[in-house]
Amino acid sequence: MDRLVKTVAVVGLSSLLAACLGGDDKPTIKSLSKEGEIIPGTVLKAVSRCSDCSSGRTQYQWIVSRDEGEIVITGDTYQVTDEDFGKPIKLIATPYKGSKSGRDAYVVFQRISPIEVTSNLGSMAALKNDGSVVAWGIGRSGGDITSGSSGDLSKEVREIFSGTSSHVAIKNDGSVVAWGDPFFGGDVNHGSGGNLRSAVKAVFPGRGSYAALKEDGSVVAWGRSMGGGDVNHGSGGDLSSGVTDIFATRNAYAALKKETGDVITWGPARDGNINSRECGEIAPGVTDIVSSLDAFAAMKKDSTVITWGISSYSDIKLDCDSKHNSHIKEVVANDKAFAALRIDGSVLAWGSRDAGGDTSNSTGGDVDVGAGVTKIVYTPQAFAARKRDGSVVAWGRESYGGDLTNSNGDLSSGVISIVPNKQAFAALKENGSVVTWGHEDFGGKIDPETLELLQSGVIEITASDQAFAALKDDGSVVAWGDPAFGGSTQIVSSGDLSSGVIKLDAAVLPKQVTYLSRF
Repeated sequence: MDRLVKTVAVVGLSSLLAACLGGDDKPTIKSLSKEGEIIPGTVLKAVSRCSDCSSGRTQYQWIVSRDEGEIVITGDTYQVTDEDFGKPIKLIATPYKGSKSGRDAYVVFQRISPIEVTSNLGSMAALKNDGSVVAWGIGRSGGDITSGSSGDLSKEVREIFSGTSSHVAIKNDGSVVAWGDPFFGGDVNHGSGGNLRSAVKAVFPGRGSYAALKEDGSVVAWGRSMGGGDVNHGSGGDLSSGVTDIFATRNAYAALKKETGDVITWGPARDGNINSRECGEIAPGVTDIVSSLDAFAAMKKDSTVITWGISSYSDIKLDCDSKHNSHIKEVVANDKAFAALRIDGSVLAWGSRDAGGDTSNSTGGDVDVGAGVTKIVYTPQAFAARKRDGSVVAWGRESYGGDLTNSNGDLSSGVISIVPNKQAFAALKENGSVVTWGHEDFGGKIDPETLELLQSGVIEITASDQAFAALKDDGSVVAWGDPAFGGSTQIVSSGDLSSGVIKLDAAVLPKQVTYLSRF
């Protein structure tokens, strides 16, 4: 990322405004620019040329856009801060001749850099802070933005998404542009289709298809017909209005209408057709839905759960077990299993046994009746639960954090929060120490020197896909895990992480956590 930042040119985003004022004796700015690159720590210097003006009398203002609003700095120099990176900086010049001032001229600079990168099996796409998109990799998989359906990706793009062999962008006007393999979502005309020229609110990717939720509550799907790209393959129901959210597995979708509690599904019968269930009434009364790679679970107002999808992942028999399927407070899902937190603090799990669908192989305690579980978090194939007494219980695949045996500290008490990445967990304790477990390459193990720094003073933990970072009360940051994913503070493009940090943000790490691999 450091190399990319230093090779991207700084460009002016607006034309220089310098109009003649109708008299030769009035000072006029003829040109305005700057010296220095917009890199944190660099001092920018205003450079201008004027006519009919007093030498050295030109006044300058730097207007910098910050998250909390604009700030104004007066003078011919400005030192770039970390907060300014990627933000527009306006330079205003006012010429003077004696006490007489001329018309202001200004120019806006912005370092163009990626703010989001997404990938599929054969290509990557990056959204830049000027609203443009670039892509690279196998052309048919989306590495060529000219493949697929037409659309302008040079400006005003708001979000980007990826399927198996294609990419999709939502623009500021609510229109959708898709590119890549036309049969796997790269062309909005494949599948059931619909109007994607405006008012698209959100896009939900499957493995070979996409579903779009529009502002009016209607749904449009496209891509591989038997992979969720055709709304006519499913349970049937009205998708023209009223939909408030959409949930996806690899090959199927479920649309929820919260006002009525109704659910409409589409995709292959075994994956997504809710009518293929053995028992249990699905609607009305559904309040929320979660999904694994191949199954759904719907929470109902009566605190029961309805499941459907591939049976090995959804365990449809749960619906028929009224003894266990009751008093459910919350449901979470990883790639292959589900875990439900009951009102009494116990946990009910189902799905793939190895991935956490069975709590009988848990370590650190039990999650049965009276266990006092207050929170469940997950990696793609394991779960970890924090209990009321501050202890932790984990279950699922060992290499994904399902076994506490190899943790680097005591998890029997004092834990206040647990943060997962793709294959490890990190627990923050009330004494300011950190305990980790899971795959060592993902931060599940910590070298002795780093571990010593994490014995006290930690106030916050965040994660990327394969690393963790901890903020300490002295303003320093400690990182561990894969260095390429932010696991080392020695690999920093600019700035100092030894002090003065007030907030951690996983979005600035090389890749933010994504739990479900749809491919």
